Amino acid sequence: MSHKEDFLKSCLILDTETNSDDYKIAEIIESGFVIREEGDWVIFNDLHKPVDRPIPPKVESICYITNKMVADKSPFSDSKDTFQSVVDGYIDGYLVAHNHFFDMRVLGNHGINTENHKWICTWRMAKKLFNGVESIEGTNLPYLRFALELDVPIEMYCHRAGNDSFITAKLLEVLVDLLEESGIIDPSLPYGPQIQEWA
Repeated sequence: MSHKEDFLKSCLILDTETNSDDYKIAEIIESGFVIREEGDWVIFNDLHKPVDRPIPPKVESICYITNKMVADKSPFSDSKDTFQSVVDGYIDGYLVAHNHFFDMRVLGNHGINTENHKWICTWRMAKKLFNGVESIEGTNLPYLRFALELDVPIEMYCHRAGNDSFITAKLLEVLVDLLEESGIIDPSLPYGPQIQEWA
């Protein structure tokens, strides 16, 4: 197995959809992640009913998760222990997210402990890698999906936790390829520590 595949297998790529873009008050309305199995990404995601405030129309219009859709769902707190066990399964690997700061804070506010985990942020990787590249006009996930022609089915809409986790995984693959091509990664050494140090 290659160092690249070893690295991808060591990654838990995750995303949260929330009812606010303020991480201090945001409640998780959908959690998702992907894991690497036999050279492909397997998607897991769950909807959650917010406890303190309903999903505002602005959020519904972005992620297409409505209050009706989550009316009979359990709050994230009911899934917290299961989610924590999945996260802890990657204590020797990496947690990956696009703009990890937000997801890390939101998960922390919901009782998910990631203090002893190593994070890699694909948004930070993209900002650093494409700095000064005129053909790349942005670094948000929906833009990069199309700008880099990621191998993602067109019907897989952004702003859903499982989908965004999958798109982030596909982005990570391309970013790793670019790091290889540019000589930033030494292919004879494990990739994880090199990527974390560079990013």
